[in-house]
Amino acid sequence: MPLLFLGFWIILNGRIALEVVLLGIFVSAAMSLFTYRLIGFPFTEEKKVWASFGLHLIPYFLLLLKGIVIANFQMIRIILSPRMDIQPQIVYFKSPVKSDFSKILLMYSIQLTPGTVLCELEGDRFGIHAISPAMADGIDNTIFARKLKRIEQQDSEGGQ
Repeated sequence: MPLLFLGFWIILNGRIALEVVLLGIFVSAAMSLFTYRLIGFPFTEEKKVWASFGLHLIPYFLLLLKGIVIANFQMIRIILSPRMDIQPQIVYFKSPVKSDFSKILLMYSIQLTPGTVLCELEGDRFGIHAISPAMADGIDNTIFARKLKRIEQQDSEGGQ
């Protein structure tokens, strides 16, 4: 989390300079400690998450970025078509991933993809609102879910 806070700090400042980075390190550490205390999430738990998912996050986020771009073009096509083919629907499915972290990543991946909105997440059950049948089709077996499932499997095999 401190690295995320530091990255956010640098983005907000708009420049990379020694004083920005040094002050950012201090602010990031303070914000992390405050966040850990506020939500009761110990630093040791965060280390476990980064150990299991750290190597996979950059490729996952590149995959997510690709999915967002493709979904944006699908939305543009729907909006600009003379006959808007909008048939909104809510699709429920059981989560293909097990860990809470994977569920949250999957939830945000669906939420960030244009044309889909998460309506419900309770236990293993996802409720997704999709603007068209094409966006709802196969939502329980998206490339994001398959990638997260593969990461979980590799993590469980590596941990044994």
